[in-house]
Amino acid sequence: TPAAGAAPSAPVMPPVAGVVGSAWPAARRGDERLREQALLCEIIAIVRPSKRISTRKALEAAGVIGYTTYGVMGRSRQRGLKFSAGEQSGPAQPPAIKFLPKQLFSIVVDASQVKAAVAAIITANKSGKGGQYGDGRIFVLAVDQAVRVSTDERGGAAL
Repeated sequence: TPAAGAAPSAPVMPPVAGVVGSAWPAARRGDERLREQALLCEIIAIVRPSKRISTRKALEAAGVIGYTTYGVMGRSRQRGLKFSAGEQSGPAQPPAIKFLPKQLFSIVVDASQVKAAVAAIITANKSGKGGQYGDGRIFVLAVDQAVRVSTDERGGAAL
């Protein structure tokens, strides 16, 4: 037991099966070895709402036809939208719009399709050659299991 006033120790996470020498948090953050061993992966892409159609077309061209998408509100490095007060200088103003509308795509694919799907999302959403703030974020996660409710198919067959 820790001494009175001592900081509690961090919880010990169990190792991920099949991932040698990798702690659970590192594996869950997208460890390449885990993704290579996973049969299914979820791609979560948060993009500008105006890019919904071009993202859909790019995913279809890459062979990805099934996904879920919905409108969300969020912010990142920009911390919302700030408007300048013209020529006046003074203390920084708080954001006028704190959360921005975004489109979220949730896509579950076979692990072999991840690179093509991510490349398609980037191509459809990157502004110009160097990109801009607000172009979006993509997260790739390992999926342990997928089940089709109507037929009880599992794994890749459920997609």
